Amino acid sequence: MRESREFIRHALALALPVMVQQLLNSLLNMTDTVMVGMIGENAISGVAVANKVFSIYQMILFGLSNGFGIFISQYGGSGQRDRITDVFNEGLRSCLVVGGLGIVICGCFQDEILGLYLKNVEVAVLAKRYLSVLLVSFLPFAATNMYSVCFRSLEMPRCTLIAGTVSFLFNVVGNYVLMFGKLGFPALGVAGAAVSTVISRFIELAMLYGLGRKYLADVRLKLRYAMGMRFRGMIWKRAVPLMTNELIWSVGLNVIFISYSYAGESFIPAVTVVDSINNLVYVVFSGCSVAISAIIGKTLGSGALEQAQKEVRTVIKLVLAIYLTGGVILIATSPVTPRLFSLSDANLHMAARLLIVKALFAWTQGYSNTVYYVLRSGGDTKSVLIIDGIFTWLGPVLLSIVGARFLHLNIMWTYLLVEGAGLLKVCLATYFLRKGNWIRNLTLQEESLDG
Repeated sequence: MRESREFIRHALALALPVMVQQLLNSLLNMTDTVMVGMIGENAISGVAVANKVFSIYQMILFGLSNGFGIFISQYGGSGQRDRITDVFNEGLRSCLVVGGLGIVICGCFQDEILGLYLKNVEVAVLAKRYLSVLLVSFLPFAATNMYSVCFRSLEMPRCTLIAGTVSFLFNVVGNYVLMFGKLGFPALGVAGAAVSTVISRFIELAMLYGLGRKYLADVRLKLRYAMGMRFRGMIWKRAVPLMTNELIWSVGLNVIFISYSYAGESFIPAVTVVDSINNLVYVVFSGCSVAISAIIGKTLGSGALEQAQKEVRTVIKLVLAIYLTGGVILIATSPVTPRLFSLSDANLHMAARLLIVKALFAWTQGYSNTVYYVLRSGGDTKSVLIIDGIFTWLGPVLLSIVGARFLHLNIMWTYLLVEGAGLLKVCLATYFLRKGNWIRNLTLQEESLDG
């Protein structure tokens, strides 16, 4: 019992800085939505769609960088510090390549991509205006992802909090100045929000680089580094399924979003507002997820496999308690929080109803996400692909298409179908957790593969 309390204290100590950072990110998203809403509901929809496109790129980077983070965490636990620099540089180079590809694809096929989401010409123009500027941030965002994963994997999340806080403050002020033409600057509207985001991401990267030079003694940028082909293959064997998972998962979420547009395009502002409020309430889990990846990965890397299993049981209880509490908060505040945004009466009413649906199934999201991070920390990325990416298409995506396009359900019932699929995901996640393929020390495998 005492060990469990000590573990929870340690996990929360690591999670708190990330919780604060994610809270700032969620507040920033809410602030963006509120400010953009002052321009009009079409602006909310346009920026929301552009961000849906960006989210695909974001999640690919998330999967790729965290694939390398698995090894950074376990090598930190096993004391093989010399390996961390090589893994980091391989990850950074890979993320930058993905960033370049993202710029080319989104730049060359922008009209075709946005056309998948929108029929309203005015909204499409606003989305294109925002996304065109946002492309500039793709490369710094790629590098920032790898730096952030490295800090968190080595249990130094305060550094990402510092950089994220500065970036957040600049972004909020920049939005106000550039969107509405303050301090002598022209009023750029949605393009101003994008410009502010781009500059803030360069600032965040510069700070992470500086903090890395000071605090990451095991990480140095290298153009050339020693990494055997078999060792590189072992890393990519874990990273590719994670990257693939995030790709098909994020594309799946976008297909669901398109289904919502089909079921009721006029209610897209309500869906966007619900996402913003939901993210704000559940930032706590983002911090816990980092603690899961870092602590359990380190424990596995040290060879304490039984201890890792005990820690997982404790984490699941903690996260379920957090999500149940969050669900109660969402339901209690559902009549009030949508009124913070510039919504029509119809969208206000719809947002309140959707929030209640989101709250009722919140615990399924918390449990499944916890299992996701547990499996990932032990390198069981194939199971992650099944319960997250593949299930998304066979569950929520399929249900959204059937509901919106074949059964012609309205957005409320379509939303209920999608969220209710979380019950099935809980069963699937439990199966792979009990299967136990994640309980392994990856650093031992490297000894026979190096060279």
